[in-house]
Amino acid sequence: MTFLRLFSLLILFLTISTTTFSQGRIDFQGRTNQGEGAVAYPMNGHRVPANLVAGAPVNAYTSIQSVDEDPQNYVANARAGAHFTNIANGFPALSGVLQQNANLSLSNLRISFTRMTLGQDVQGQDWMVNGNVETRHYQNGTVKIKYGNTLIATGQVPRFTIDIDYRNTGVNGDEEISGRTDFLALQFQNGLNGDAALVANALSQDLSNCRIKFVYEAMDAAVQLPSHGVYEAERGHLLRENCPVQNNNNNNNANNNNNNQNRGLSGMWYNTDPSKGIVALKFGGNDLRRTVQAWGKCSPRPCDWGTTPVQSAGRGTYSATFSSQVATRKLSMKMISTYKLQVTAVYYYKDKKRKPLKQSFTFTRKKPKGFTPYTFK
Repeated sequence: MTFLRLFSLLILFLTISTTTFSQGRIDFQGRTNQGEGAVAYPMNGHRVPANLVAGAPVNAYTSIQSVDEDPQNYVANARAGAHFTNIANGFPALSGVLQQNANLSLSNLRISFTRMTLGQDVQGQDWMVNGNVETRHYQNGTVKIKYGNTLIATGQVPRFTIDIDYRNTGVNGDEEISGRTDFLALQFQNGLNGDAALVANALSQDLSNCRIKFVYEAMDAAVQLPSHGVYEAERGHLLRENCPVQNNNNNNNANNNNNNQNRGLSGMWYNTDPSKGIVALKFGGNDLRRTVQAWGKCSPRPCDWGTTPVQSAGRGTYSATFSSQVATRKLSMKMISTYKLQVTAVYYYKDKKRKPLKQSFTFTRKKPKGFTPYTFK
């Protein structure tokens, strides 16, 4: 083995050995008295084996979705499948933004699932029995995460597995139900504003390059009728795992940081002093082609400067140029945190008698008090 080969293997070993993997968990709960839970129907699937249930024969429900995705509206005032209740560990960006913004609430972060079915309802493939436990595989749904009523992320659910333990059915008529999704990826929405943007940007950083799944530790049957069944999420959690954490300061670490900041840049930003210069910025696009739209201070309403490409210099630093008949405006932007952007603008006037003007601003995700009412589009 040559020296170059040995050296390459040593570098690979050092890279792997300095990489650790973190986990994280956010707990959730869904109660029907809060307009949350899941609804299943119709009861026209396979016959549940007679030795598992007491009384009359029972068929399986062939589809399930969160109550807010149910077109039959079996639950009044439905709003979600569940809401998050507690950050157990491993979500530093989301924890930070909640601490920094007292008006934000974790309970406003909600989960929904679109309709999932038992597929062909084939035993051994879509459902199976092991002892007193029946396992069902529902599939082909979409998970939605909202902050309040604003959609912030979606993800395809390859499979949602439910385990039904019938051991206690004959005693109190209430089987034990738990469930879990396969691992999946979330896609976060662009162009978000205000509180939703703050939460989405933080959550996207915490989930970057992670495997995630939803785990229902306990589901309670609130209603079970031939027409439909309604289930509450007594205990559950969003689990992230295999999240790479570099312990050295190599280029991979710098690139990961820059990608996180790119994701955190999207959406609306507002000048903390709207009486000066630039009133608002709106970032769009993606990591390959990012854009920014700007509004300047005008009366009676802000002036739209238009949209221009954004250049990235790495490490959360960006630049953009706006041109008009009056001046060329060059912006240098530095992301200080998930919710703070430092902007320096230099105005080069077409009238050569006027000297260049330099201004500095601080932008945040929240509109400051006294901000001129205006819809930025």
